[in-house]
Parts: sequence; structure tokens; C-alpha cells
Amino acid sequence: MTDSNSAHSSRPMGTALKPWHPTQIGRYRIVSLLGEGGMGVVYEAEQDQPRRMVALKVVREDFVTPELVRRFALESQVLGRLQHPGIAQIFDAGTFEEEAATLPYFAMELVKGRPLTDYANEKSLDLRQRLALFSRVCDAVQYAHQQGVIHRDLKPANILVDDGGQPKVLDFGVARLTDADVQATRQTSVGEVIGTLQYMSPEQANADSAGIDGRSDVYSLGVILYELMTGRLPYDLSRKLIHEAARIIVLEEPEKLSSVNRQLRGDVEVIVSKALEKEKDQRYGSAEAMASDVRRYLNDEPITARPASALYQLRKFARRNRALVTGLGVAAAVLVVGTVVSVYQAVRATAAEQLAQKRLEEAVGLRALADGRRAEADSALLVVDSARQIADSARVAADSARVAALGEQALATASARRATAEANKATAVNTFLQDMLASSDPSNALGQDLRVRDVLDRAAARVDNNGDLARQPEVRAGIENTIGRTYYALGLYEQSKTHFDSAYAIRRRVLGPTNLALATTAADIALAQQATGDYAAAERTITEALAVMRRTLPPDDDQITAALATLADTRYKAAANADAERLYRESLRLTRRRHGNSGPIVATRLNALGNFLGFTERAAEGEALLREALTMRQAALGAVHPEVLATMVSLADVTRSQRRFPQSEAMMREALPVARTLYGTSHPMLANVQSRLGSVLNNQGKNEEA
Repeated sequence: MTDSNSAHSSRPMGTALKPWHPTQIGRYRIVSLLGEGGMGVVYEAEQDQPRRMVALKVVREDFVTPELVRRFALESQVLGRLQHPGIAQIFDAGTFEEEAATLPYFAMELVKGRPLTDYANEKSLDLRQRLALFSRVCDAVQYAHQQGVIHRDLKPANILVDDGGQPKVLDFGVARLTDADVQATRQTSVGEVIGTLQYMSPEQANADSAGIDGRSDVYSLGVILYELMTGRLPYDLSRKLIHEAARIIVLEEPEKLSSVNRQLRGDVEVIVSKALEKEKDQRYGSAEAMASDVRRYLNDEPITARPASALYQLRKFARRNRALVTGLGVAAAVLVVGTVVSVYQAVRATAAEQLAQKRLEEAVGLRALADGRRAEADSALLVVDSARQIADSARVAADSARVAALGEQALATASARRATAEANKATAVNTFLQDMLASSDPSNALGQDLRVRDVLDRAAARVDNNGDLARQPEVRAGIENTIGRTYYALGLYEQSKTHFDSAYAIRRRVLGPTNLALATTAADIALAQQATGDYAAAERTITEALAVMRRTLPPDDDQITAALATLADTRYKAAANADAERLYRESLRLTRRRHGNSGPIVATRLNALGNFLGFTERAAEGEALLREALTMRQAALGAVHPEVLATMVSLADVTRSQRRFPQSEAMMREALPVARTLYGTSHPMLANVQSRLGSVLNNQGKNEEA
């Protein structure tokens, strides 16, 4: 259970119970309800023998299963053996009958106290007092680990501090036992996440139950210490969906302590950073090791979390031995004064030596002047040689002109050959297209009502068997690329990749790796890889295409700005948001330089940047760009167009992220008939629009329609 008896401190004894709560459980008389949530309820109760007040935890009926009863009984036995002043004691466990249901419960020490962070703030504890209190929490967690119990839900609410300043760790009810003899009965199901998200370690957020050990609790202790030092959490997960929050915990680095409070730069920041390492092996190996470093800091000793350099050791030594270091400083000052006097005498001697050197340099200069006069005479002889060389150069120029004329003649011949080749290509493409379109003729379709997909499939099959295309590889590459784009437009991404790959292979073999046509095909391949979720491959492919384009095209060419936007998409999928934003903005800037502030291409770049800003919690800024893009697209393309539909869906998403659900629903309902008109009933885009409409209906409680 994730309920804690920490809630009791703000509820007076004798609070009236809800009618459905029991008044007696076994030998415990219920006094008040302390809290409920998760899968259990916590009561304040009076035990009859021995007479004392306890916190009584009861599993709710709708969570009770035979497996949970076995697990509950096993946990209570193991937790009962935890005897430490920093851990709330388990007194008793059992079951009772409630309305024909058998409900497990256990009784534990009733702790009167405040959550750790609340206590520190209310008592106005300074930095060193907070660290000393935290080290005692580490001691309690270390003791539990030595008994084979991992907490897995450490957080300030589960650590109460009583009026005497004693911290008590509560709620080991979600702990995973490490005892070998009970391991078989303690395995959680695949994908089960136990604990509180903001304080979870990366392995818990990944639902990797096999990878959880004592170092997972060390990570949670690092989060608690971060909050205790700064008053905030390492990550703001308050508005994130579960999968987004898990990705942040697993992949993104937290903001350093010193960026929140410059006074925390140094050892405290290093201790927290080591506890929050993503890789378990890089964290402290135990809660005891972390507590030891905290105490080393409090004693002005070198911590173990980083190599102890000579300067670092010296600085720590100085803080521990201020009197000795002050005396050494006085002695060093006397030595410096003596050194200054010696240096002054040395400077005077050096000045005399420099004067003598100057006199020598003047004599050398007079000799150099004489040598210059002799060099002028030699130059006169060189003039005669230069005249002879000019005559030779004129002869060479005449020869070069003759070679240039021959080269231009060769270029003219090559141009004529290219024109002939292009005419042959056009004839071959025209013949292929006529054959493809003829397949839909009723006399050839044999009574079938052919769709665009059917005609396209027949054309794709005909490419491999066309002898004329086999003899004209460049023509075949163009046709393969066109078929690939058509499949892509129909949402058939795997089929599109097959034809893109064929076109790429032909063009690389025939045209070489630096040809612009090859780069164009590579950009198409990257879009198909993105559509099928292969983002790493898409980034490699579009980077290769962009390099070729930049060597061939102007920097603001539409192909380059489209490739920049595709590369930005891949960087966003890799969680490199700063890179992604820079690329989106560069693509928009170059497009506006070429096209001005209107038109469908500018709208496309606005749409991409607006989507990104909406996905990265800058919804208001993203919404403004998307509305500008929608106005441009509707003016240029009309009301029923795929690009207009894409912007409508994006606007619906960004208003939903701002919890403006009615506006989001209205936009999505407007988009749905456009999607049906454009794509029919079996295209992924229609499913995408329907799914989003269902989600926003669900947000408003319209569950039946959703």
C-alpha cells in the first residue's frame, strides 16, 4: 500500500467515521480515519492488550485477491522484524471478516510528527542541520536494507519527524524483499510500477522490477535531499502524462543544485548528483555510503564522491586547521618580501645587459644597409630576365586559348547528347504512364472496379518486368521514386520504402553519392522511416541528404528547408529539444527569406514549429503560430486539403494541452468530415482524428461517445 499514517497529525482524535467504516477490527477499537487512497485505508485505533494507540492499515475489499493475501502476510512478517529507532514498528498483522469478505490488516506504531520537509521548514533549519537530520534518515534505510527490505516509495510524506527531532521512516508496505527464500513469492508482474512517480529511480520508472535494489532507494534519497536543500524537485512532472514523466526520469538530467542556489555549489551538489545518477553502478553503493559522505562534509573532510585532488585536499585541510594554516601564511609572506628585494637587484642587472645588446643591434643594422645597396644592383639584372619570361607567357596564353576552344566544342557535343538522352527518357516515362493508366480502361480491367491503390500495385509489379526500363536505369529510378511517393501519400509506408530504396540504389550506382537526385530520394526515405517509427535511421538518412543539398543548392532552397524540418523532427524524437528548436527556426527563417510572409510553404514551416512548441509546454506560443499557418493554408489551398486538416488537428491538440476542452472538441469535430472526404474510411489519418476526438471527449467525461 502507498497510504501512510502521516495524515493523522492534522486530524483530531474522535473524528466521526463514514457510515461504511467499521468500529471494531479484532482487538482494535477504531477511533478515527487517518487517510485512504491507493489500495488501503488507515485508521487511528486503540489496542486493548497491551493498551496503546496504533495506526491500523486495512486493504480495501476491491483489491483483495488470494495472491495479495499471501503477499501481505509475508510482508508483515518480514517488516515486523525491523527494530530501529528510525523506522515505525509493526506490532501485529491479521485478517477480519467484513460483509462476507476477508480483509487483511496490520497494526503499526502511531507516529506523531510532521513530514521531513515540512518539519525542516517550520523549524527554519539551516543547511548543516538539514544535512545532519537527513543522515539519520539514511541510517534507518541502511538498516532496512541489511534486513533484506527495500522501501521503493521513499518520499518526505513517508518520513515523519517527531517533536524531539527523531525521523521515522514509514510505509515499508511497498518494499521488495531481497531474501532469497522469499524471492519467488515477491516478484511483481511485468510492467508493474510501485512507488510515487516524482521520487522514482530510472529503473522503477522503466518498470524494471528485476533491476531494483538498494541503490533504487539511494536515488529516492537523492531526490529527497535535493528537495530538502532547494525547496523544489529535480524535475517538474506535475503536468506530464505517465509515459512522458517516465521518459524524463530515465533520459533527462536534473537541473544542478548550484543553478537553483549558488551557495550549494561544491560538495553538497556532488553528493546529490552522485545519488541521482541514471546508471545504478554510478550511484552510491548504499545508503550508508551516502550518509558517510554527508557526515564527511559536515566534518570538513574530503568526500568520496569525486577524486581527491591535491588542491581539493589542501582546501579541506585548511578548513579543518585554520590556526596552523594562518601561521604558515605569515611565514610565506616573510619569504615573499625577501624574494621581492632579490628580484629588484636582478632587474637592474638585466637593464644594463639590455643597453649593451641595443648598441650591438645598431651596428648590425648599418651592415644590413650596405647589403641592401648590393641587392638593388642584383634587381636590375632580374628585370632583363622578366622581359624574357613575359614573351614566354604570351606564347603559353595562345596555346591555352586553343585548348579552351576545343573544350567548348566538347561541351556542345555533350549537351547535344544529354538533350537526346532526356528526350529518350521522356518517351520511356510517357509510354510507362500510358500503360499504367490503360490498366483502368474497362476493356483491360476485366469488369473490376479498380481503385488508385489497385492501379498503383499493378504499376509497381510492372516495373520489374519492363525490359525497356532495365536498359534505362535513370528512367526506372524516377518511376520507382514516383510510385514510392504515391504509396506514402496513401499511408502505405512500408510499400513506399520498398520503391524509395530501389530508386536510391539505382541512383547511387549510376549517378554517384553526391548527386542531387540521390539526395532527393534520401529525403523521401527519411520521411518513410519517420512514419514507421525508425527515428535513428531517419536522422542518419536526412543528414546525408542535407550535406549533398548544401553543396549543390542555395541555402534557402525549398529542398534544404524541408530537410532541416525533417532533421528537427528526428532530434525532437531523440529528446534533443534545444537542437530541434534551433533547426525548426532556421528552416522557417530561410523559407521566409525566399517566399516572404505568406504562402503554403511558409505555412508548412510555421506548422512544424508550432507543433514543437505545443509538445514542449509552450502552448500559447505554439497556438499563435498554428493559427497563422491555418489562415495561410486555407487561403492558398481551400477548406478541404490534407495540409489544412493537419493544422486543424494540431490546433485541437494545443488547445487540449491548455485544458480548453470545448474549443479542442469543436476543432476536432470540424476536422473529422474533412478527413473522411480526403481519405475515405481506412486511412491512418482518419483513425488519428477519431482517436484524438475520443480523448478530448473523455477529458470532459463524455465517456459513452468517447
